[in-house]
Amino acid sequence: MRRRHRVILWSLLGSPLFIGGVLIAAFIWRKPLTESIIAAYLQRNYGIATELAIGEIGASEIRVDHVKLGDQAPFEARNVRIAYDLSGHISADEAAEISAHGKIEGGTVTLGDLEPLIAGGSDSTGGEAKLPEQIAIERLNFQLGTPLGDLTIGGKALLGKGALALDLTATDSGGHTKGAAKVDISDAMAQPTMSGEIRLTLEPGSALWGFAPEIAPTAGTVEASVILDHVAPMDGAAAGGNAAGPLGAIVGGAVGAATGTVGGILGVEARPRFREYVVRERRPSYTYQGDVRTGVVLPEAGVEYYDVPSEYRVPPGYRYTVVNGRPVLIESRTRRIVEIYE
Repeated sequence: MRRRHRVILWSLLGSPLFIGGVLIAAFIWRKPLTESIIAAYLQRNYGIATELAIGEIGASEIRVDHVKLGDQAPFEARNVRIAYDLSGHISADEAAEISAHGKIEGGTVTLGDLEPLIAGGSDSTGGEAKLPEQIAIERLNFQLGTPLGDLTIGGKALLGKGALALDLTATDSGGHTKGAAKVDISDAMAQPTMSGEIRLTLEPGSALWGFAPEIAPTAGTVEASVILDHVAPMDGAAAGGNAAGPLGAIVGGAVGAATGTVGGILGVEARPRFREYVVRERRPSYTYQGDVRTGVVLPEAGVEYYDVPSEYRVPPGYRYTVVNGRPVLIESRTRRIVEIYE
């Protein structure tokens, strides 16, 4: 599984690198000939229709205006710059825009028309694969089909010396999903761990529940603000099957980890029961002058904080209180609201 994740990571970030590798050996050829050779190679070996427009081929840099792999669920990149040295080592890969398509199938994310390249590369891409010192994607647009509808993941990504920085948003066409993630992933190609923050507001119809349909609620809105501190992506996205991992680190991992966590602090099934418990306890409500939402930090004085009964299996470091009549879960150390129970 880890080998496939590595191959998928290469496919999403490295497709321009593959093209660059061929071009390095062929930079003395005329651009139309080079474009034809690459397109013919991908068609013959992987059955992938390819459109390629090379802007410039130099001794130390290649510029690709546009590349499109596939036609049904294509991968596209625009304004790609690939820098390399005389030995053929690629030092940097920058893309102004990358778009890709995928879907969740059997608990795994597949990447549309890139799948033949991924499957073919799994036999040849091993532990010796070496990424450039820097890969930068200024604008990422990933369309992900889920059992509950299509999800759009956008943002930017920067990989340097094995560490991947993501700034992502997640939305769907029905307006049922609002998500944002700023996550740093260390050792992204080997033993990745995630640190950062994810904020989600999910309605029952959210396409993001496609990562974990078995815990999707039938009513109400789930709000979560998740702090990740060196969390393994597969652990964070356990509820979403194998949808995360290094692949998730690029397009779905941060969101998948959050999906696994929205039911993870308290648990979706336990929420109604916990809310009924708080109502029965008749805890006094603190009046907050503002919008009660995840991320709000409550004052140290004037608010009563309570331990969560062990039967709800909440991890250490969380307590609860009532704000403007609404039960909320807070981080004990920061007094920051992480979940709201309607």
